Amino acid sequence: MEPTDKPPLRVVQLSDPHLLADRHGSLRRVVVYDQLRASVKLIQRLRPDVVVCTGDIAHDLSRQAYRLFREAIAGLNTPVLAVPGNHDDRAHMATELTTMCRALPSGHVVFRWQSGPWLLIGLDSQIPGEIAGELAAEQLAWLREEAVSFGPHGKLVLFMHHPPGSVASPWMDAVILRNRDLVAKALERTGVVAVFCGHTHFEHRGLVGNVPFYTTPATSFQFDRFQPVVFSREPAVRVIDLYEHDWFTQVWTVSHRERLCLSEEERIELPKAGDPDRGRI
Repeated sequence: MEPTDKPPLRVVQLSDPHLLADRHGSLRRVVVYDQLRASVKLIQRLRPDVVVCTGDIAHDLSRQAYRLFREAIAGLNTPVLAVPGNHDDRAHMATELTTMCRALPSGHVVFRWQSGPWLLIGLDSQIPGEIAGELAAEQLAWLREEAVSFGPHGKLVLFMHHPPGSVASPWMDAVILRNRDLVAKALERTGVVAVFCGHTHFEHRGLVGNVPFYTTPATSFQFDRFQPVVFSREPAVRVIDLYEHDWFTQVWTVSHRERLCLSEEERIELPKAGDPDRGRI
């Protein structure tokens, strides 16, 4: 990475809170609302410029789950952007999370956010009623329009729920993005430099065409890569630092001790980070 005195644009990605209408409700033996609150405590310490949620905000399709999401992130004091996952209700998102996303004429829920040379785009990969996803032609056309209007010197980062390529998991690969070849061609034409996703509940780095993509562990619980069982109940988020010509990304895990100290902020220490990954434009 080239030395620079200019601080990066810091993006923190969270994914898959799987909130329920009941703030005390549990899923896979964790209280998912408390898991998200613990994650928000960490995000506050990381001091992002913007926070992105890549779907599965609600697990039970309830309107109340989105209200609890707003409540949990209220202390961030930074822009928050969101796209739906396979569990989400698009209509509830569009009405309850009005500052975080918007609906296209096709009904897909997306976002657009720009800072300096960086453009962040969120796409809706949901197929209602199904676990797998796809990016409809209307969204890919909108992505091309935004890339053209942004200009040839801008740098575009894409966020969505479903991974656009294999995540080296036989059971998860059956329910990722379906139209991967079409999406790979679209990304090359639009100049996307990286894609960040959720859905898997584990960390992975892959390629879609020549574009790197990353999956981010959940704030709720983590799956085993080789079988659909819970591997860990430690929440995690991803930090993405965007420099002028590079990016740097790593996953941060919220420790058990931090979750126990949720109401005692002065006792919380930053957790250890996962292995960093760098990209260059």
